[in-house]
Amino acid sequence: RKKNRATAASLFCVCAVSDELFQGFYFFWNQSLLLCFKQFVALYLTAMSQRLVLSLNQVYGATSTSLLLTVRKVSSFVMSVLVFPKPFNFGHAFGAVDVALFALLLQNHIQKKKKAKAKWKINSMRYVK
Repeated sequence: RKKNRATAASLFCVCAVSDELFQGFYFFWNQSLLLCFKQFVALYLTAMSQRLVLSLNQVYGATSTSLLLTVRKVSSFVMSVLVFPKPFNFGHAFGAVDVALFALLLQNHIQKKKKAKAKWKINSMRYVK
């Protein structure tokens, strides 16, 4: 907590010195109250979603969190195509095949690495007496 406060204080000082803080106040002063409220709600929701992702990362690990976020992105894309019809061109198909191929190659590489590590562990245990 103390580290977060120090970081927030240093960012506040940087914004104040660089005049971005006053530009932000000026921006909000000239906007409607509804727009300001929407901005603060968006910032709050963003902070909460970041906190959720970080807690998922702590509980389940980076791989599971990354997989979950990737599934969410793919499902968001599919839903947006279904709800708001867009042209599906060669770039989309190429990207999908590219991502699937990379995932298979990465999985194959990880399996080979695990097998090599297990084999090395078994071989090193044979010579220990």
